[in-house]
Formats: sequence, structure tokens, C-alpha cells
Amino acid sequence: MTNLLLFFGVYVLLFIFSLVLIAACVLVGITIMGALRHFIGIVIGVGLIGLGVMIFIFLIKFLFAVSRRDLSDAVEIKEKDQPELFAFIRQLTADTQTRFPKKIYLTPDVNASVFYNASFLSMFLPVRKNLQIGLGLVNSLNVGEFKAVMAHEFGHFSQRSMKLGSYVYNVNRVIYNMLFENNSYGNMLSRWASAGDVFLFFAKITAWIVTGIQKILASMYELVNKRYRSLSREMEFHADAVAASVSGSENLVTALRRIEFSAQAYHLLQGYCEEQAREKKWPDNIYPVHHSILLRMAADNDIPVAGGLPVIDDAKVTATSNSRIIYRDQWASHPVTQDRVEKLREWAVSTKVVQEPAWTLFRQAGQLQQALTVKMYGETAAKPDMQQLPSAAFTEEVLQRSRQYQVPAAYNGVYNQRVVSLLSPEQLQTLLPDTAISFTDIFNSAFTSLVNTVAALETDINILQAMRDGQLTVSSFDFNGQKYDLSDAEKVQQQLQLELEENNRKLEALDRQAVTYFLGKVQQRDGQTTALLKKYEKLYEWSERIKETATHINEMFTLLQPVYAGQAMNVQAIHSMIADLKAKHEPVFKTDLTYWREAGVFMQHAELEKMLGQLLAADFHYFDGEHYIEAELILLHRLGQEGYGAIQAFFIREFINLLEWQLTLVPAAELSQQH
Repeated sequence: MTNLLLFFGVYVLLFIFSLVLIAACVLVGITIMGALRHFIGIVIGVGLIGLGVMIFIFLIKFLFAVSRRDLSDAVEIKEKDQPELFAFIRQLTADTQTRFPKKIYLTPDVNASVFYNASFLSMFLPVRKNLQIGLGLVNSLNVGEFKAVMAHEFGHFSQRSMKLGSYVYNVNRVIYNMLFENNSYGNMLSRWASAGDVFLFFAKITAWIVTGIQKILASMYELVNKRYRSLSREMEFHADAVAASVSGSENLVTALRRIEFSAQAYHLLQGYCEEQAREKKWPDNIYPVHHSILLRMAADNDIPVAGGLPVIDDAKVTATSNSRIIYRDQWASHPVTQDRVEKLREWAVSTKVVQEPAWTLFRQAGQLQQALTVKMYGETAAKPDMQQLPSAAFTEEVLQRSRQYQVPAAYNGVYNQRVVSLLSPEQLQTLLPDTAISFTDIFNSAFTSLVNTVAALETDINILQAMRDGQLTVSSFDFNGQKYDLSDAEKVQQQLQLELEENNRKLEALDRQAVTYFLGKVQQRDGQTTALLKKYEKLYEWSERIKETATHINEMFTLLQPVYAGQAMNVQAIHSMIADLKAKHEPVFKTDLTYWREAGVFMQHAELEKMLGQLLAADFHYFDGEHYIEAELILLHRLGQEGYGAIQAFFIREFINLLEWQLTLVPAAELSQQH
């Protein structure tokens, strides 16, 4: 509360300053116009008055700003169409002692929220909230879990004490508006400045004063925002308590864990949909596809399924949590899931588990799913060249594509998130075939554990670096169960770096041992090792070429960054930039893409192949002397972004092809021991 009062005190002082300034500007302006009874006197007087008025407008413009939720991908539903859902929500609002939503919207994603169009007046006037339900969320939960999530959302507004959260949020919005939402104000200032040199002079003074006010507000923003985020975390725990009281602790626990898992599946789904859209294909319903990806992810991670949904239990959470760093980010708006789970388990509210899918609350679920699928695709769905596929056919294409990037299970997870340590041709020649070891001697739980240890060390080192750089706002952290001050982050990071280097050496030794094992097998089969060595040499060549290509692309787009960022440049600077692009970067880019084209990267990407053909065949100019040639710049950008993505995918695919080929060398008896 202290921070709020401090903000209001500072704002009142700034407001009084603006009133004094506008009064002084008006008085001096009128005096000048009276003393200099000709045109220049009038212009100076009006400029002075304008200065005061513009400062005043800057300080009150937030009063007229309204924060509106983007509902372009949403569909509003009515009670006459969904009576069971409305009855369910009406009972839930009664249980949580809050008002029924003003409107209910459906969106495509894995999310739920209660929102309203916020303005400054909403701090003082009662505002009815709207409910947003993501069908991806519905696709991920049973009825009991869905009830818990909805109760959590209504729990945010079930007590009068939570009004403080609204005050903090709106103060935050006021400061944010004055710091960052200044497009209209900037345009008005620019129009005033363009009216003449005198007005330009006063506009510059106005801008200078506004910058000073913003610096003051920026410091206030940090104070208030930190308090808002701290309060937000408290509000999450409060809402969890409300949810647990009406739906039980375990329903919310299982929902929280599965929502995170389902959001990953939805993210993968979006990636697959974007790939297929480039091939002019889209599904009539994304939600069966989402469910199939969810089940495939569960199978890949040995997660059990109950009621058609993955169950992420305590054992699985513990097994995947290898970090030794524990911290509390002061800027985080939500507590971490594990903290919420521990609180819910402390409350230990038991209730009946309702296993029926949340879809049972919706009428004509299939039609809703299809409508929201169209919303997710937006204008893309309306293009005449798009081919709509039944969800079953689309799912099969998606799963078939995902299988191309699935590492064979026989490798015991060793290569699930990494590529083997690649050796140069000279280094490969030093390796001798080893026929004394077996497949299970290498690809065992110790190898997998070492890979996981390296990944955890890299994560912890990055966390400590983020603390040191100020990206994570913490005053202390726990490491191996012991508390450390932020000043100790560098020392702990150095310790972990030494551990990482040691474990990487072990990892490289195991990778080499694996290569010698397969060299031994191929020698036993073919009498020589040439076939395998060539595959590894090619992977090494591609790996090095990928690094070069990435460097070239980054350098090219660093040069063009002002163009894609919309930064204003004079014509001479643009000509110089384009000349540099044409002389240095474009030829190298064409050479890189031609190399990858010949390697076979674009065989599965017809649109990228077509765009590359256009780039190679034409002489792009990018600028016609007055305007950028947008079509050429867009094509260049897409080839850089999507082309590099295709190159990375090609490399991973070829690596997996190598892994599969290596398994053909392993005797069935050895492979059977792995299972």
C-alpha cells in the first residue's frame, strides 16, 4: 500500500507542476502576443500555450485509455446454446460467492481467464467480468479438473480484499500508458512540430520535459510493478484455496500439471499446422490432432494414461527435476507450479473425482471445435488454394512427420535432446573398431544419467548468469540445499562450469566409444569401416556448414534490421545499405542456400524451393529509389527464417537416419537385452 500512496503523491506533484506550467505558459504567451502585435508574436504565444497544454494532456491521457482484450480469435456463446455449461458455471459462481460473468467466450488455446475492459474509472466503479475458456484446455481435462480451473479463475474476485489487486493493476496501467503507449500522443506532437520552425522548437522542449517525467515514472513503475507481481503471486494462492474448497485439492493438482504438459502439445500442434499450411493443407478440426499429440508425448515419456488423459504424478515430476538451483523471482507474477502443489497438499481438501471428459458439459462439441479451428487459422482458412483434410487424415500426416524426428528407443534417451559429439575426419581416423564391448555396455542408464546431468548443469549455469545479468531479480538462492546471497552467484557458477567441463569430457569419451562399437560391427559385416566413416564425415561437414550459414544469415539480417524494424532512414543511407547487401551478403546467402539445396534440404519444402528459385533467377533491387520493394524483402526474410529452420530439421533427420542405420548393425540378441 505504501508504494501506491507514494505513486499518488508523486503523480499529484507532477499534476500540480503541469497546472503551474500551463498557467505560466498561458500568462507569458498572452503577454507576448499583447507586446508583439504582429504574426511572430502570435506564433510564439501560441507555441508557449501549446507547450503547457501538451504537458497537461500527457499527464491526463491515461484517463481516456481503455485496455481491451483482443477477441479476434474468440467466439461468444449463449445460454440457449450451452445450457449445461451455463448451469455448471452458475453453480460454481454461487459456490465461490462471485457474480456470473457478463459474457462467456471460447478461444482455441490451452487457457482460461476472467477479464474486463479496464479503464481508470474501473478502479472506482463495479465492472462485470467476462470469462474466456480455451477449448485446448477443455480438451485436456476431466470435469473435476475443469471445475477446479474455473473455480480458480472466479476465486480471483471472490473477496472484497482482492480489490487492492485492482488498484495496483490500474496504477500499473497508468504508468505503462505514459511510458509505452504514446503513439497517438507522438503523432499529435509531430503534427504540431510540422506546423513551423517555432512550433518545432516548442515541441522539442515539450518532448524534453516529457522525457524527464517518464524517467521519474520509470522508477515508480519498477516499485509498483514489483509490488503488483508480489501481490499477484499471493492472489494466485488465494484463488487456489478457493478452487480447492469447492473442487478438492487433487483436482487442481492434476489439472495444473496436465495444463503445462498440454500447452507443450498445443505448441507442437501449432508448429505442425504452420508447416502443413505452407503445403496448403489444414484440418477440419484441430482438437483430435491435439489429443493425439498429447497421447504420443505421454507414450514417449513413459507417462501413464487414465480416462484418455496423461497423468503426471509425483514420481514423474521428481524424475524430470534435476536442477540444483532454487530461487524466487521477485518479478514473477505466478508462483511456480510445485509451490502451488505443495500448498494444495497442505490444505488437503478431498472431494469426489469426476473422470468424464470436460467436453460432456458442451453441446455440439464437434461444431464448436470446427468453428474454433477456423478462428485459429484466421484468413489462411479462407484462401481458395487451401485443402481441408479430415482430422484423422491430418493427424496421420502430423504423426508421420513427427516420427521422422523420433530417436529410436533402443538408444535409451541418450540422443533425445542432443546430437553425438561430432569428430573431424582426421579425428575419426584415429578411432579403432572395438568388438569386445556390447550395445548395452554403452547405452545404459549411466550414459542417460550423464546426459541428464550435463543438461541440468547447463540450465543451472544459465540461471545463475541470468541472475548476474539482472534478468532474474533475486536477492538470494539455494544451491544443494544451502542458501547463498546473489553476490555468490559467480562463485557457484564457476564451480558448475568446472563440473560441466568434466562431465562433457566423459560424454565425449562415451560418444567416441559408441562410434568404435559401431565401427567394430560394420567391420564384422563388411570387412571395412568406410561406409560408417563417410556418414560421420558428412554429418561433421553439415554441422560446420550450418554454423557458417547461421553466421551469414545473422550478419545479413543485422544489416537489414532497420528495414524490418520500420526505422526511418534517409535515401542515401538506404542506398548504402542495399549496396552492401548486394555486394557482400546476398551472394554468400545464395551460395549457402544452393549448397543446402543440392544436399536435399528443400525436397520436402515445395514453397521454399520455389522462393529460392525466384531469388537465384532474378536480380532483386529491394529499393526503387523511393520505396522498399516489400515482396523482395519478405521473400528474403522468409528464406532466411524458414530456410534455416528447414536446414536444422534436415540435419536432425539425417542424424536420426544414421542412428536407425546403426541399429541394423546390432545383433538382435544385444538389442533384446536393452528392453
